[in-house]
Amino acid sequence: MSLDITSTIARGPESQSVSEGDDVHFLCLHSDSLPAANLYWTHNSQEISPGDSPRLRVSTSVLSSTQVTSTLSISAVELNDAGQYVCLAINPVLLGSAVESAPATLTVQGERVGQGVSRALCSLLFCPPPLAVPKAPSFTADPSSLILPFPGGTATFACSSAGYPPPSVDWLHNGVPITAGTRVSVTMVGAESQLRVVNVVEADTGSYQCVANNSLGQVNSQTASLTIASEFVGGLVVRPPTAIQPLPSNPSSLAPPLLPSHCRHWYRLYSPS
Repeated sequence: MSLDITSTIARGPESQSVSEGDDVHFLCLHSDSLPAANLYWTHNSQEISPGDSPRLRVSTSVLSSTQVTSTLSISAVELNDAGQYVCLAINPVLLGSAVESAPATLTVQGERVGQGVSRALCSLLFCPPPLAVPKAPSFTADPSSLILPFPGGTATFACSSAGYPPPSVDWLHNGVPITAGTRVSVTMVGAESQLRVVNVVEADTGSYQCVANNSLGQVNSQTASLTIASEFVGGLVVRPPTAIQPLPSNPSSLAPPLLPSHCRHWYRLYSPS
């Protein structure tokens, strides 16, 4: 086969439309050149060198003595990669033998963040945070049951919620909404709501529950209980001492305790005398 200056691009790169961050591959096939032509790539009329960016890679394969193919790969496409790409074939032994492919246009759709600003511009401009997706409320942590040894102690319940918009959290006691007061307080720390009851009395015992609410709905947490353990011990009502009386100087003056009638009967029945 004789040297051929008029050889053409058998297959040139094709135009593509991709999103920012995608990978792109352009293919070029040149034939009917002896020896096989050297293939080059240009972007907006500027020659591409793989060393220009670690995201660029050019792979060339010689199919025969007259055919050669080249693939231009661009990883993680950016907005400035958009434009026209051309494959250029040059016979290494013939001057003026350059043949160009038809230009392929790369269109890059910018990924939008915040108020429509492309992510590629975030390094230069202030980008608002990504728009949150509305989500119905849910609980990531439910309140836990408590047992206090005696009245007068402090009970603290906590629950954590999630959702968007961030839900408001209320508390129920035995199914009735709780109102903060001198002994009851509710605080919100991040996504956690804490209920604190001081100087606990018998009326504070029962079930406690969180209710999370936002514009997409409402959800109740699992129920926790508050119990005062000293209420019943061995069937007897037990209370902590309110005051301690000193012993008299003469122990013999201590009067025997007044026992219930059934206990006195038991004492007489089992008395060793």
